[in-house]
Amino acid sequence: MRSKKHPPQIEDELIVENIEEHRSEADLPHLHTPSKTQQALYQEARTALKNGEDSIAFEALKNLSVTQTTSAPKRDGTLLYAGMLEQRGQRREAIELLEALIPQIPPSGDVFLVLARMQQAEGLLDDSERSLRDATRSAPELLRAWVALAQLLETNGRHDAAEDAMLHYEREVYRIGAQVEHGATLEQRLEAIAQFQVALPDPRISRILARALKNDAFDVQSAALGALERVGTDNALEAVENYRKNATSAALQKRADQVLEAINARHP
Repeated sequence: MRSKKHPPQIEDELIVENIEEHRSEADLPHLHTPSKTQQALYQEARTALKNGEDSIAFEALKNLSVTQTTSAPKRDGTLLYAGMLEQRGQRREAIELLEALIPQIPPSGDVFLVLARMQQAEGLLDDSERSLRDATRSAPELLRAWVALAQLLETNGRHDAAEDAMLHYEREVYRIGAQVEHGATLEQRLEAIAQFQVALPDPRISRILARALKNDAFDVQSAALGALERVGTDNALEAVENYRKNATSAALQKRADQVLEAINARHP
C-alpha cells in the first residue's frame, strides 16, 4: 500500500489454539449444546493433534463434520478438518466443505477467513473478497480479516478500497486497545487482550500490550505477556525487559524471558 504499512502476511497455518481463543460473541448464543458424541470426537481429535497423531485426528474430525447438531465443537472441528484436507492436497474439497457448513451455523469470522484464504489460493479472487467482507461484517474485531482484505484489494490494484480496509483495521486496533486500557471490568480487559493475541505482529498492538504490563491486575499482566509472545514487536522489548527485572516471582520472570526470546526471533 502506498501510504500505510501492512502487518506481516496472514499465516497459512490453521492453529488449534487460534481457533479456540477467538470467538465472535454473536456466534455463541445461537449454537446448540454439543452431543456427547461430538464432545468425544472433538476431544479425541485435539488430543491426537497434540500428540502428532494426524491420521487419528483426521478420522475423528471427519466423523465430527457429519454429525447433526449445530454446535461449537462441530463448527471448530469442521474448520480443522478442512485445514487437514487442504494439507492433503484436497483444497477444493475443503472449500466445498466450508461452503456447506456456512448456512448451518451463525456467521463466524473464523470460518469466513479460512475459506477466503483457500479461495484465494485457488484463484477464486471474487469469492475470496466476498468471504473476507463476510468475515469483517460478522467479526469486525477479527483484525486478520481486515489485513487480508486490504492485501487482496491492493494486489488487484484497488488502492482506495485497500486503504479503506486498513483504516477499518486501525479503528479496530484502537477500539480494542481502549478496552485493554480502560475496560470497565477485568473480563473486558482480558477479552480485549485475547483479540490481540490472535492478531498479527504490529507495533501499535505491541505498544498497547506493553502498557498493559503496568496494570495492577496480575491476570492482565499475564495475558499481556502471552499476547506479546505471539504478536509483540521490537518496540516492546524495553518494556518487557523492565518487567522482567521487577518480576514478583520466578514464574513471571521465566515468562518474560520467553516473550523476549519470541520477539527477538521475529526481529533478529
